[in-house]
Amino acid sequence: MRDAWLVLILALGLMSCDPGVEVQNVLVDKLLSVSAVVSPRDSSLKVYVFRASGLSKRIPYDMLIEKNARVTISDGTREALLSYYADTERYECVNPFHDLEAGSSLTLTVQTQDGVTATGHSVIPPKPQLVSFTHHHRNDFLVYELVWNNPEAHKYFQAWQSMEFATNYYPGEIRYLKNSNAIMVEPEVFLWDRQPGGINIIRDSVQTNPGRVGPAKASFTLANFEESLWKYIRTSSQYDTWLTNAEESGILPVFKEPVDVSNNIKGGFGIFASYNCTDSLIVKIDAEPVAK
Repeated sequence: MRDAWLVLILALGLMSCDPGVEVQNVLVDKLLSVSAVVSPRDSSLKVYVFRASGLSKRIPYDMLIEKNARVTISDGTREALLSYYADTERYECVNPFHDLEAGSSLTLTVQTQDGVTATGHSVIPPKPQLVSFTHHHRNDFLVYELVWNNPEAHKYFQAWQSMEFATNYYPGEIRYLKNSNAIMVEPEVFLWDRQPGGINIIRDSVQTNPGRVGPAKASFTLANFEESLWKYIRTSSQYDTWLTNAEESGILPVFKEPVDVSNNIKGGFGIFASYNCTDSLIVKIDAEPVAK
């Protein structure tokens, strides 16, 4: 089922591209689907490369993977050459760009053995400037406050939280943002595109011991996203919602209004984008938190 939906996504993308993207006339068997998201904090670079196939025949998933391409990422001075790994079904290498500052540019190039080339361009967004992080225990909850500065008024960001117990791990997304004027900002499709400039504050709580025994560890991370990444993940979330509704109804196809698909790959389809994040803030929690 996964291979069929992958081909369908490629077709939908070609028929419904972001209006700001130049329309490309590429033969189906020459079309590459490329996806890579990078950050200076990442220990490795990862790139997924697929080749499209006609919708008239069913192709096994692993046959759609482009396994013999030359994949590079460059900052104009250094070039990283990625190798294909069969166990992860993607191209990988150690990240040599840990020292990149906000505003630095990266270029992704994919070249196949039969002469097909796809390229993407990314600019590292500003890193959130953490001001303070305070927390205390209240019964079975960790109550916390994150304060950070956004002097560049960068709009696109995300916040993650997770709880790790002895045998369970719970990732999650922080749902609400309050800026310095205490104006509540609602997230849209799990990603915020309205981060105010200046000082921002998140005040929230997370349950630390939902019926489990033993110590826990909470982790919090703030990240700024490139606009192209925000658009791409928003589209993916909308597609997942549509697919879930279709599968639950048992009726295909389920028609809806067309959705603009963001694409910044020249000579192909997909995404090459970056994000910049704070180091994870780790809070260790005793087995029986003391009420405050």
